[in-house]
Amino acid sequence: MKVAKTHEKISNQRRDFLHKKSRYYVDNNDIIFAEDLNIVGMIKDSPSGRRYAISDSGWYTFLNYIHYKAEGAGNVFRKVPPRNTSQRCSGCREIVEKTLAIRTHRCPFCGLEIDRDYNASINIKKLGISMLLEELQEVTLGEIGPLENSEGILQVRSQNQAHDLSHG
Repeated sequence: MKVAKTHEKISNQRRDFLHKKSRYYVDNNDIIFAEDLNIVGMIKDSPSGRRYAISDSGWYTFLNYIHYKAEGAGNVFRKVPPRNTSQRCSGCREIVEKTLAIRTHRCPFCGLEIDRDYNASINIKKLGISMLLEELQEVTLGEIGPLENSEGILQVRSQNQAHDLSHG
């Protein structure tokens, strides 16, 4: 019983930590990007010591918490493909291969030298922004019509908004 209670306490502490951290990120960021990691595959393909660390870290739970809290707050949360986010140089975009043991990104092409994870975060942000821009480009000019307000200033209104006004 003591062992079970200890495990339950640890589990509750981890969940509490993940809730607080996810709340912090949602409260302090309007847009959040994260890698869409294949966590199950990472656990399966990792050495036994790393398997436990990956499964024990709660990445999947953490991202789920961020996702539903961001959605509830009206924030943007997107997962981006993880391919080469830590290998690509955030300065010049060249691929600089390195093992997981190498913690500093040193680019032989442009000379950029920064923490490996920071380099990856810049790449994740850039990729996320480009994905959002693509989403915005899906709204074509054909879906937008001009509108002049009472001061004679030209504004833009979507056809859905114009339809709602004429039939509302």
